[in-house]
Amino acid sequence: MDLALINYFQKIKNIIDEEQLEALQQQTVVIERLINRYRHIDLVVVGQFKAGKSSFINALVGRDILPVGVIPVTSVITRLRAGERDKAFIYDENDRIIEISIDSIDNYINEIKNPKNKKGVKFVDIEIPELNKYKGIQIIDTPGVGSIWKHNTETAENYFAEIGMGIIAISVERPLSESDMDLINDVAKHCPEIIILLTKCDLYTPKQITEITQYIEDFIKKNLNIKYKIEYFSSKTNKDYYKNLFETQILIPLIKNFDSFSKTLVEYKINSLSKSCLSYLEIALQTSTNNDIENERLKNSIIDERLNYKYLYKQLLLIYESQISKTRENVYQLLSKHQKQIIELLKNKFRIDYNQWKGNLYRLTRFYESWLELELSKALVSIIDQEFNDLENIIKESREHYKYFCKSFQDKMSQNIEKQLGIKINMSELDIPLQPFRKPDVSISSTFDIKIDLLWFLFPMVLLKKFFGWYFEKKINYEVEKNVYRLTSDLCYIINKAIENIRDQTNKYISGELATIEKILINRKSKSAEYIDMINFIKKKINP
Repeated sequence: MDLALINYFQKIKNIIDEEQLEALQQQTVVIERLINRYRHIDLVVVGQFKAGKSSFINALVGRDILPVGVIPVTSVITRLRAGERDKAFIYDENDRIIEISIDSIDNYINEIKNPKNKKGVKFVDIEIPELNKYKGIQIIDTPGVGSIWKHNTETAENYFAEIGMGIIAISVERPLSESDMDLINDVAKHCPEIIILLTKCDLYTPKQITEITQYIEDFIKKNLNIKYKIEYFSSKTNKDYYKNLFETQILIPLIKNFDSFSKTLVEYKINSLSKSCLSYLEIALQTSTNNDIENERLKNSIIDERLNYKYLYKQLLLIYESQISKTRENVYQLLSKHQKQIIELLKNKFRIDYNQWKGNLYRLTRFYESWLELELSKALVSIIDQEFNDLENIIKESREHYKYFCKSFQDKMSQNIEKQLGIKINMSELDIPLQPFRKPDVSISSTFDIKIDLLWFLFPMVLLKKFFGWYFEKKINYEVEKNVYRLTSDLCYIINKAIENIRDQTNKYISGELATIEKILINRKSKSAEYIDMINFIKKKINP
């Protein structure tokens, strides 16, 4: 890493520490980690669930090392890099590092085998010889949509900020949804280069793929005024061709220009930090010669009653209570409309499958309970898939409300500062990631209120199989209704926790900004000359 760049960052960090610019502390932590982990560039693959992220990484690696499936599979962040032999390590929530075999990875990163990340895994690191040709690049697989924020929000946010190159996987089945645009915007805040990866290209003709590509390019150009590279992939056809193309156009140039890209990444983040630091120093310069009475008057003028923390926090709580009060009704409306269809589908399938089951009442009861748990689980996952956008929109609407609230706070604060000091402040931006939904749990009640299946020897199934089939089929109605209610409760909990997390992040941001401004306005011995030197120092280095 360029020593001059590191020295410059250290000077900026010293200024932030000395001036107690709390709002900028997190940015310095991220940059320090990037400098210390200079040996790797993180190539992070993000996107909606079922966009083909894990399949794409398996193709790059040359072996099926990550789980793939028709339902959301990846449950934790998985990092792959070069190694002399196969190795895998788990980082748990207690910061312990445990070595595991490559063959057992699936038990930790698979959502089915580790539901809701009950095993408390923060990351899984994998080292394999196949990646020796990509030495210096760490490939990151993430859970779907919003992906890396699934189970440990704070750790994930910090990690997201360290992205070196973002690969946004977008299925050609649903090119460039609103979620994809949100994801592109979020990733663009943290890294200088983004690649759009169009997956499942086997579903359309080359001409159609060209039309989809043009649509994406035009839409991004119109809304973001930028053109991103677009790559292609299919796990069904021409897999090696797409892999070699990605390797030639992206990975080999990245490895060849490792040093310059790493420097660009760190410069990108340091430049953003410098702009924010400059704004606060300009305020400090204006107030450095004031006496206590003047600064108290200035503080009260800038942080007026509508920017008072207690008032703002009360408003945040009112927004939160209003939003969560509507969650259950909104979720149940989305799910309940599928209930009748699920019952009909399960009953039709049961009639076919039941005829193939053999054995006594006890065995048939176990067959039935296992069958119902599996089929009902698949049906509920299908509901989430169909209603995913509307469910996610509940959280998105909340996030937009809080972002609007935060924007109002920023505008009011900026207006007051400009009015009192004549300075246009570059406040740090609030970044609120979305949390995805997990695969629902399914609970099947005992088939019989009294365990008559234990008395199987009393029931000749040759005569009674039809009767018990009727009884089993009748139970489907109750189990579907019960699990739709349970799924509603599960999703309400997840959505409300996500809204609570958004509220807390907004509160943390506002309290940090207020604390930073208040500390700047505290009267100290005049430091005008020092502030002028600091400001000039940063202005010479900063990029517009």
